[in-house]
Amino acid sequence: MGIIDNTSIEFRLEGYYKRDAKTVEFFIKKFVQNGNNIITDGWSGYDFLDRPNSGYIRYKHIHGGGDFGYGVQSTSHIEPIWNSIKNKIKSTYGVIQKKI
Repeated sequence: MGIIDNTSIEFRLEGYYKRDAKTVEFFIKKFVQNGNNIITDGWSGYDFLDRPNSGYIRYKHIHGGGDFGYGVQSTSHIEPIWNSIKNKIKSTYGVIQKKI
């Protein structure tokens, strides 16, 4: 899971076995201070950001049909970065599996 600061272009990555709403909330609260804007897609795992007391402002970038949007409230510039990072991880480590 990862997050990128649109201003500084710094990013944080952490591996998790689950990608569910509780994990996403934990990750965001760990790395993003209250009062910050967060640009997400329409996945329901981010819905906690819409709560009045969440401490964050959420912008959803999807407008149907897989559109990643344009401009400041967009992830169009971030998607290629994530794809490069994911490809590098896959080519270096292959599939990461949970220990039994």
